[in-house]
Amino acid sequence: VLGEHHKMSSGKTDKSLEELLTVMQRQQQRTILFNPPLFSGVQVSTSGEDGAKELVLQLRLLGFELSTKEGELLIDTFGYDSRGFKKLHRVLVAKKIIAMSYISNLDDFLASFSTLDADDFGMLDRGQFSTILTKIVDLNAVEKRLLLKILDFDETNLIPYREIFEFAWDKKAASKGTPTGAKKMLTLMAPRNDSYASRLTSKLMKLKHLVSRNDAAGGVLKLDFLRKMDRNLDGVLTRDELFQGLNTEAKLDGVYMSKEQVEEMLDCFNANGSGVLKLSKLEKFERLDQLRCKLKAATYSHVGQDIKFLFFINWNFWNIID
Repeated sequence: VLGEHHKMSSGKTDKSLEELLTVMQRQQQRTILFNPPLFSGVQVSTSGEDGAKELVLQLRLLGFELSTKEGELLIDTFGYDSRGFKKLHRVLVAKKIIAMSYISNLDDFLASFSTLDADDFGMLDRGQFSTILTKIVDLNAVEKRLLLKILDFDETNLIPYREIFEFAWDKKAASKGTPTGAKKMLTLMAPRNDSYASRLTSKLMKLKHLVSRNDAAGGVLKLDFLRKMDRNLDGVLTRDELFQGLNTEAKLDGVYMSKEQVEEMLDCFNANGSGVLKLSKLEKFERLDQLRCKLKAATYSHVGQDIKFLFFINWNFWNIID
């Protein structure tokens, strides 16, 4: 299903395949990685170095940083057709699930799923897989639905969990001997560097996850439900107004949040100290997400064409955002 693990016939790769896939999983936030059409716009016309260059350019626009040699390694392993990129996507999602589970031993991890695998075929249907998955990782309903769609991209209603997770397991990290069951905090939403753009993007990704609805999984961010909570129209939301709106305006808009998540949301807006959210801040995040979606859509529709216009989009955006 996953294809053979090929080695490059010549030249030295920057990373091994295992290391490369682990790095790629860490480079992408789960709110973006759990988006089924994430790789649907990637198109590569050939193998070898030329194909790798095409692939690297497109993956960089999706938020992945890799070299041409690493691009060749991906093509050698997964191929360069649409099915190959779906396999790559599935492996990256599997690695993210493993990271979220805090289980450091492969046998223990697989044993969680094998409890429902009566025939020991290494496969579960979607319902069985979902039952176990809910017990080992914390996912909202939207994330779980999209994740299953990625893992079962053939739509057979069967997920070869053993093959997927054995392929995706980071053996090098596991050999470091982290105690089974020991939990360490994962900063999946941490900024990649200390730049303003990186910090703002990190907060955006966290905010998209917190709103927990369809647009949290890849669509354009819309925060109108927060504006509706401003019943006295004073342009700000207090902590109490936010708590009151959880069971009314939020739910009516399909957003389900706990009080703890409200506090995390306030932190995204740097308002957790004062407990007062200025509605004028909402537009900054909505515009930033519009830019991300616009760049992604433009990337998909201009494969192989001049990408200077992407930088024009970016320049105009940063001129108007606060």
